[in-house]
Amino acid sequence: MSRHNDVLPIAVVEYFELKTLWEEYGIVGDVIPFAEYFPRGNIYEMISPDILHQLIKGTFKDHCITWVEQAIHTSAPNRKSALQVLLRP
Repeated sequence: MSRHNDVLPIAVVEYFELKTLWEEYGIVGDVIPFAEYFPRGNIYEMISPDILHQLIKGTFKDHCITWVEQAIHTSAPNRKSALQVLLRP
């Protein structure tokens, strides 16, 4: 008996041919997920947004990286030297 949240994935795999699933949607239709038969291991119920991760990533990426790039461009004598600093391995 399938769980409520498993109905859509099963229906999609049964409706489309394997080739179409892979080429159009990137889904491997003939692989059974390892947690398929776990009574309380429904991946669709376990997925939740990681707010702390999003907050840290957003703060770091959007704020800190932009701030550092602006500081380097401001303090560098010209655009070429700023790019050398930013692109240095």
